[in-house]
Amino acid sequence: MEVRIKLHVVRKAILAFIVAATYLLIALFKIEQIPGDWFGDIDVSYEYVSDIQMGRWPRQFIHGAGPVPYYIGFPIVAVLSRVWYGYELYKVATVILGGLGLIGIFYLIREIMSEEAGWWAVTMAIVSFWYLVFSRLGNVHVAFIPGFVAWVMYLLMRYLREGGWGTLIVG
Repeated sequence: MEVRIKLHVVRKAILAFIVAATYLLIALFKIEQIPGDWFGDIDVSYEYVSDIQMGRWPRQFIHGAGPVPYYIGFPIVAVLSRVWYGYELYKVATVILGGLGLIGIFYLIREIMSEEAGWWAVTMAIVSFWYLVFSRLGNVHVAFIPGFVAWVMYLLMRYLREGGWGTLIVG
């Protein structure tokens, strides 16, 4: 019985690794060669994250989706800024935000349907044109929104099933 459980855990870990590696390979493939313009929304992302880096903590809507996505994106940008810079930095940061969104999608679909359906949903998302475009664009709030919605819905579904104020408050 113990060996069977351990084998099941190993299979899940291998599947998670394959899915994550596939996403990263597709999302990061020639990311530095993707033509892009530093247009309004990406400039807004840069402004918000720069303000946070300088210790000015924005609390209002200046442009776009408000400050929340940039508070989530800030630590990612801060760590990645040691390796990348400029537009590529924001492209790679949104790939990571897209990966966090995939985890949220998996948990949401697993909660609603089944674990197998969760794996299928994530697999479809990693080869979906629009999910890849948004996760490679460099626009922090656009990459943040699908994952945020998935995580909030997952926590809401979990609260409805199990109760517990902690789950509801985090959601």
